[in-house]
Amino acid sequence: MIDTHTHYLDAAFDPDRETVLAGDTIIIEQGIDITSSMKAAALARTHENVYAAVGIHPVNAERELPHVGDIKRLTAEKRVVAIGEIGLDYRYGGRDVQREVFISQLRTAKEYSLPVCIHCVRAWGDMMSILREHRPAGVMHGFSGSAEILHEVLALGMYVGFNGSSTNPRNKKALAAIRDIPLDRLLLETDCPYSVPKGAAAARCDSTLIGFTAEYIAELKGIPPQVVMDTSDENAYKLFDLKEKGHD
Repeated sequence: MIDTHTHYLDAAFDPDRETVLAGDTIIIEQGIDITSSMKAAALARTHENVYAAVGIHPVNAERELPHVGDIKRLTAEKRVVAIGEIGLDYRYGGRDVQREVFISQLRTAKEYSLPVCIHCVRAWGDMMSILREHRPAGVMHGFSGSAEILHEVLALGMYVGFNGSSTNPRNKKALAAIRDIPLDRLLLETDCPYSVPKGAAAARCDSTLIGFTAEYIAELKGIPPQVVMDTSDENAYKLFDLKEKGHD
């Protein structure tokens, strides 16, 4: 299985990081600033089941603005497969600098032919305007948009990621998105240690819980969970070019 969005460098995994990384799941560890991006690239060098995304998260945009150019340097690492986690989050201030940092990283992704892993909260108007202009390859992580936005994202050729937050029955937007999304654009993720899926008896999320999200999606779509997992893996191999990056 492939977990397309993880944060194993989070302090929640300090007591047992090597143990949880010892499983068979292929993971794509996301950077959120220059320091974590460097660490994600290093983690990928030393663990054959780990790949890295490097980027500056919107909540760190103002602090990390001087380091935007440093993200380019990390793209030279063979096991860096994406620019992420990047995007817009208007729950926080600094909207102008968020847009500046986001657009700069979209340009880096295009320059180096890498997909992007995008975070968007309460910023869909600006987000879709920017995506229409720059048309990146990539995934909308932890999708929280409307059905109309979903179809525009799909029309732009992007993938959509679902994690444990999507399994909350009260999350009506996720419910509609799961029902509408074609399987060939769906990606499974955990966003661990966050977003424990419904039905999992755990205080902290990790990649072993990805099956709960697959089961929820499968039930809504009326198909076997294994089909959801297998299709997500196929999509991840394609989007992140994992065979070219060394994983057969």
